[in-house]
Amino acid sequence: MAIVPYPYEFISLRNFELAWARVVRGSNRQYKQFFSHLFPSYQVASPAFLFDLISRLRRGVYVPSNAVTVYFPKSTRILRPITLLCLNDQIVYQAIANYLADRFFRSLRPNYGVKTFGAQYAGKHSQFFFKPWKRCYRDFNSSIREAYWNGNRVIADFDLVSFFDLIDHEILRTVLRKRMKSREVLDLLSLCLKKWTSGNPKIFVRGHGIPQGPEASAFLAEIFLTSFDSVPYRKVTYLRYVDDIKLLSKDFAPARRALLKLDLQAKRLGLVPQAQKIAVRRVTDINSELKTVPSNIAGVTSPYRSRRLSKSTIRRLKRLLRNSVIRQKKELSVRKETHFKFALYRLPASRRVARLIEPLLYSRPDLSGVIANFLSKFPQDLKIANLIHKALTSDPVFDAAAGDYVLALDKCSPNPEPRKFRRGVSKLMARSEEKSLLLDVPRKLYAYKRSGKSSIVSGIQAEQDPLVAARLIHQVLSDRRNLALVARDLLPALSAFARSSPDEDLARYCTFLMLAELKRVPGSTQPAGSLLLRHLGYAAPPAVSSFLPGFFKDLFGITLAMNWEALLQRKVHSELQRRAIAVRGGWAGNPSVLVTILDGFNDLLIQRFSRKHKALAKPFRKAAGKKAAIPDFGNWLRNPALIVALPKSCPIFLRCHEMRLKAEIAHATDKKTGQFTRPVSYRERDSIIRKLRIAYRELLGVWSSI
Repeated sequence: MAIVPYPYEFISLRNFELAWARVVRGSNRQYKQFFSHLFPSYQVASPAFLFDLISRLRRGVYVPSNAVTVYFPKSTRILRPITLLCLNDQIVYQAIANYLADRFFRSLRPNYGVKTFGAQYAGKHSQFFFKPWKRCYRDFNSSIREAYWNGNRVIADFDLVSFFDLIDHEILRTVLRKRMKSREVLDLLSLCLKKWTSGNPKIFVRGHGIPQGPEASAFLAEIFLTSFDSVPYRKVTYLRYVDDIKLLSKDFAPARRALLKLDLQAKRLGLVPQAQKIAVRRVTDINSELKTVPSNIAGVTSPYRSRRLSKSTIRRLKRLLRNSVIRQKKELSVRKETHFKFALYRLPASRRVARLIEPLLYSRPDLSGVIANFLSKFPQDLKIANLIHKALTSDPVFDAAAGDYVLALDKCSPNPEPRKFRRGVSKLMARSEEKSLLLDVPRKLYAYKRSGKSSIVSGIQAEQDPLVAARLIHQVLSDRRNLALVARDLLPALSAFARSSPDEDLARYCTFLMLAELKRVPGSTQPAGSLLLRHLGYAAPPAVSSFLPGFFKDLFGITLAMNWEALLQRKVHSELQRRAIAVRGGWAGNPSVLVTILDGFNDLLIQRFSRKHKALAKPFRKAAGKKAAIPDFGNWLRNPALIVALPKSCPIFLRCHEMRLKAEIAHATDKKTGQFTRPVSYRERDSIIRKLRIAYRELLGVWSSI
C-alpha cells in the first residue's frame, strides 16, 4: 500500500494534538453542543485515536464520513444550515486549517484590526484557533465610529447571499494554491469538502459550499475573501467582519464606486451580492448603525440556577424587555435582540411577560431558545402549557423551534396531563419538512418521560441514527429530575452499540460509559472501542493489573511504581480506576467539569491514604465524628495531622477543592459573597494541574514508604 507523502508539518502528531485541542476549545458553542458529550470518550485515549487517524491518512485509507445537516431559522424565517461532522472529520479539517493558517498568517496579519476583524488567527502557539470574537467585534464597531468621526458620514453596506454555501471548491483550491504547495493536502481538502457538501451523493454531487459550524470553515472563508481586501478603494474606508462589509466615505460617489468594485469581484469569485442589504446613505447617528455584540447567554444560564432577584432589579429588567420590542401594525417585533435576550433569560416567571412575548412564538422561531427557557420557569402550569401547545400546532414547523418548545412543554405540563399534548407532540415529526434530530431527540425524550424503563431502553437500542442514539443516551442519563435512569439501566443498549455500531463515535462513547459509569469491560467492541480499551490497558488476557501507574505517568509525569491492588481493596481500586478514566475523559474539555472530577478523585485518594497511614487513622476517624463514616474533605485538608504528613499537598488539594466549590456546576452562588459562580478558566485549570504534579509526587512518595 502506497504511503501518501503529506508534509511533516501537516501530518505530525503535534499538529493533530493541536487540532484536537482547538476543536474542544472552539468558541463555536452552538456547534459544540452536538458533540460535547462525546469529547470525554475521545480524550481518554486521544494519543491512540490521533495516532490511528494519522496512520490512516498516511496509508491512504482515510475516508471522510457522510455529514448530517440540520437547520436553524433566521429572523427572516430562512434556514441557516449547520453541517455536523464526526469527531475524526472535525480533527482532520482543523489539522488542515492549522497547516493553512501558518502559511497565510503573514499575509493576513497586516489587515487584522485595520481592514478585517472576523476570524482572526490566534497564532501557531495558541491552544485557541481564533482570537476572542467579542473583542474583534468591538474593534469592528470602534473602527466604524472612528471613521465616522473623521468625517466619513456616508455609509454603504455590502453583504453576500449564502456565502458559505456558494464558495466554489475549484476557485478555493486556486486561492489556496498561492501559498500552499502541497498537492496532497489540497487533494485531501477537496475530497472532504466534496463528501461533506454533497447532500445525497446518489442523487447529485455539488462542487461548491463549505460546512458551516466548524471554525476551520470560518478561516477558509476568510482566505477566500482576501481578494476583497486587496482591491484599492479611493477615498473610502473599507472595514470587513467576515462577509459583513462597511464602506465609509465623505461623499456618495466614492462609496458607489467601491460597491461597484465589490460587486464585480464577487461575481469573479462566483458569489452573489445580497441586493436587499446593499444600501448607500448619509448617516447622522452612527450608534443607530452599529450592531451590539450578540448575546451568547443561550445554553449557559439555567433557569434553575439563578439567585433571587431584588424587586428593583426585576423592574429594570422588565423595562429593558419592554424597550427592546415594538408593536407595529398590531404585530410585535424585536428591535434590540441583545437586550431582549439579556432581560428574558434573567427575569423570573411572570404571566404579564408571558402575554407580552406570546406573539413571538409564531413570528420569531429564531428566538425559540430564549423564549422556551423563560416559559420553562412555569412548572406544571396548564395555561402556559396550552400556550406552547398552540404554538406547536401552527405551521410551518421549524425543527429547531419545535424542539425547544417540546422541552418547555415537558416542564410546563400539569399532572395529569391533557391527552392532546402527547398526541400533538407525536404528530410533529410527520408535519416536519426537515425531519432532523433537532426535533427527533426532544420528541423522543418527551415520550420516554411518559414511558417505563424497559420501553426507554428498547427504544434507544432500536435507534438507527447514531447521532440521535448518542444524544438520547446523554440526555436520559443527565436528566435527573424526571427520568430517574442510571447507566446500569441502559446497559443492554450500551453493550449493543459498543459491540455492533458501525459509527465510531457511538461505539467509542458507549464503551467509555461502560468503563467510566459501570466499571464494565465490553466483551467485544468495534475498532474504536477496542483502541480505547487497549490504550487503558484492558486486553484478553489483561495487559496490566492496574492502569493507575500509567494515569499518573501520562498526565502528571510521575513514574513511581506502586502496587495499587495491594494498597487498596479491590472495590476501592476499581472505583479509583473508574474516576481516573473520568479524569482522562475530561482532560481537554470543560475546565469546570475537569476540576470537579479531579476533586472527587483527590477526595477518594486522600481517604484511603489517611486510613492506611498509622499517624492519620485515628485523627481521621475522630474528624469524621460518630455520625459519619468520613470527615468533610475541605475540613480534613485543614487538619493539622494531615498537614504534618503532607505539608506540600494539603494546600494544593485544598485549592483544587475550593476552585470546585466556586465553579458554576457546583453551586449557583458563592455562599460567602453571594455572587454568581463562574466557569473555571483554562488558565486556572493549567495552573492547578501544574501544582497537582507536586501534590501527587509527595502523596505517592509518602504512601509508598508506609
